[in-house]
Formats: sequence, C-alpha cells, structure tokens
Amino acid sequence: MRLLHSFAIAAALAAAAVAQDKVTLNNGDVLTGKLKSMADGKLVITSPAIGDVTVPMANVTNIATADTVELLTQQGDRVKRRI
Repeated sequence: MRLLHSFAIAAALAAAAVAQDKVTLNNGDVLTGKLKSMADGKLVITSPAIGDVTVPMANVTNIATADTVELLTQQGDRVKRRI
C-alpha cells in the first residue's frame, strides 16, 4: 500500500512538471513555469523555483504553453490557443 501511495505522489509531481510552460533560449537553456506576459519585446515567465524571470524576445528560440493563452495580433484581433 505504501508503494502505491509513493507511486501516486510521483505520478502527480511528474504530471505537474509536464504541464508547465517552456521557454527555450538561444543558448539552449530551458525555463519552465507559467508564461505571465509577452509585450514590448520582453517575455516574463514565473518559475516556481526562482520567481519572475524577464527575457528579451531576441533571446527566445521557442515557446511551448501547456494551456491556451490569449494573444493580441498586430491587427488587433484576440486569439486564444496554445503556442
């Protein structure tokens, strides 16, 4: 029974780690957490380990979101989808 409980906790933690947003930087570093904003050429991601991290968009090579996000296009349209 104890082994099953430990397995359930490990599975829950693994699922939480997979469900995070991921930002890949030019140097290959990957930031995980929750995408907070993208504006004025900067991206802000909130990491559970280190708090808010602001990165210039010029340093970002890839963004992957776990959930849908609301995007405002240059034409002024609002779009909700995963990145």
